[in-house]
Amino acid sequence: MSQLMKAPRWLLVLALLAVLLHVGVNLITPFGVHRDELLYLSMGTHLSWWRMDFPPFIAGVANLSRALFGDALWSIRLFPAITSGLIVFAAGVAAWRFTMATVATETASARATLLAAVAVLTGSVFLRAGILFQPVVFDQLWWTLALLAIAERQRSGNIRWWIGVGIALGFGLLTKHSILFIGVGLVTGMLLTPVRRDLLTPWPWAALGIALLLGLPSLVGQWQLDWPILWQMRDLQASQLEARNRWSFLFEQPLLVGPVAFVLGMTGLVWLLVARAARQWQIVGIACLVSWLVLIVQHGKAYYGAPVYPILFAAGGAALMHLASRVQRWSTYGGVLLMVALGVLSAPLALPLLSPASTAAYAARMGVSNATETNTGEQLPLPQDFADMLGWPQQVQAVADEWNKFTAEERAQTVLVASNYGRAGALDLYGPAHGLPPVISAAGSFWYFGAGDKPGDILLALGGDVQEYQQLYEQCRALLLVGTAWGVTEEQSVPIIRCDRPRQPLQQVWPMLNPANPS
Repeated sequence: MSQLMKAPRWLLVLALLAVLLHVGVNLITPFGVHRDELLYLSMGTHLSWWRMDFPPFIAGVANLSRALFGDALWSIRLFPAITSGLIVFAAGVAAWRFTMATVATETASARATLLAAVAVLTGSVFLRAGILFQPVVFDQLWWTLALLAIAERQRSGNIRWWIGVGIALGFGLLTKHSILFIGVGLVTGMLLTPVRRDLLTPWPWAALGIALLLGLPSLVGQWQLDWPILWQMRDLQASQLEARNRWSFLFEQPLLVGPVAFVLGMTGLVWLLVARAARQWQIVGIACLVSWLVLIVQHGKAYYGAPVYPILFAAGGAALMHLASRVQRWSTYGGVLLMVALGVLSAPLALPLLSPASTAAYAARMGVSNATETNTGEQLPLPQDFADMLGWPQQVQAVADEWNKFTAEERAQTVLVASNYGRAGALDLYGPAHGLPPVISAAGSFWYFGAGDKPGDILLALGGDVQEYQQLYEQCRALLLVGTAWGVTEEQSVPIIRCDRPRQPLQQVWPMLNPANPS
C-alpha cells in the first residue's frame, strides 16, 4: 500500500478541491433537500441493520452524519463530498500506477494522473453524485476501489490484493445491489484470463467470503422481508426501464462525463483489452465491458455504468503516455483545458448553483433537452434532481397550519399520512419542529416502518386521492392544495386531505397496503 501512495502530492490538492467544491455549493445553493435524501434520512431514523428493504449503509451514514454535524444541508451532504474527493484521488493513483508500470517515467505518470483526476473532477455524473446524499457516490467509490485492487494484484503479483477486492465488494453490497454488475464482470474477467489460476489458491475465495460477510445485512434484510428487491425491480422496470432503448445507454455516455473524458475513457478500455503493454490488466477491461453489456441487456440507466470511468480514465491516461513526448504534452494540457471548460459550461446543470428561474433559463439557452427529461420521459424546465429539491418545507408548513386548526381532542385521535416517500420523508424531517406527530406511509420503504399505534380515527394526509381514501374512511375531503411550479409534476399541486370515521383500524388495513402486492 505504501507504494500506491507515491502519486504526486498535488493529487491530494485536486481531491481536496473536489471536497471543497461540493461543500461550497451546498453552503450557497438556493435549493434544498432532495426527495431521495429525505427517504435515506428517514431510513436512518428507522435503522435496523438486519431488517431493511434497501442496503442499510446509507441509513447508517445518515445517522452518523446527523449525530456529528446536525441537519444543515452542507452537513447532510458532507460524506458524499468527501467520497467525491476519494474517487478523484483513487483515479489519480490508478493512473500513476498504470503509467509507472508501463512507461516508467515520473513525467508521463504525472500527466496521466492529471488527466484522470480532472476527468473525474469535471464529469457531470460525478459532480451530481457528490452533491447528493444518495448511495450513488459511495457505489462509485466501491467499484473504483475493487477495480484498483485487482489492478494492483496484477501489477505487483501479490495475490493478497484479493482481500482488498473482497472488502470493496462487501461495502458495495452493503451500499447498493448494483455492485453485482461489476462482480459479474470481475468473475468473467477472471475466467477469461490467466487470473483464473488464482482460483486454485484460497485468496479469491477469501475475498468472496469477506464480501458476503460485510454485505450480510443487505442479504439478511432481503430474506427477512421476503425479497423486496423483486417488487422494487418490477416497479422500476415497469415505470422507468422498460421504455428505454437499450442503446440509449451508450448514446448517453458522452453526456455523463463530457465528450473529451468519454474519449479518454474509451481509449483506456481499448488499451486494457488489446494493448500488449496492458495485457496484465486485461481482467480490468473485461470486467468493465461485461458490466456494461449486462446493463445494456437489462435496459439499465446510463449512469448505472458510470463507476467504471475512474479506472478507465486512469487507463486512458496511461495509454496516451505511450505516444511521443510532444503528443503527450499537447494531449494532456489540451485535454485538461477542454475538460475544465466543458465542466464549467455544464456546471449549472450538474450542480444546484443558480436560482430555479436562472437554471431553467440556462437549460433552455443550452438546448440540452435530455438534461431536463425525467425518468419517465416528461420534460421539465429544471433537471429532475433539482426539481426534486424544491417545495418540501412548504408542504410541511401547510400541513402544520391545518394541524394547528385541530382541537386538542382531534389531535389525540389524528394519524398523519403521506402518499409518497418524498412527502413522508419531508414530514419526518421537518415535522417535529412544527409539533407534528410521526408520519406513516404505505409508500415503498415506509410501509415496513409500520402503521403506528393509533387506530386512525382521524386521518390528515399529505397527497393522495379523496376517492382512494374513501375506501378506508366514510368521509374524506380535500382541505387545500399546496405545491411549487418548479417541482416535478406530481408535486406541483398536492392536496391535503382530512378523513373521518375509519371503516377499519389502520393496523388491520396495513397488511393489504404492502407495496409488494401488484396494484
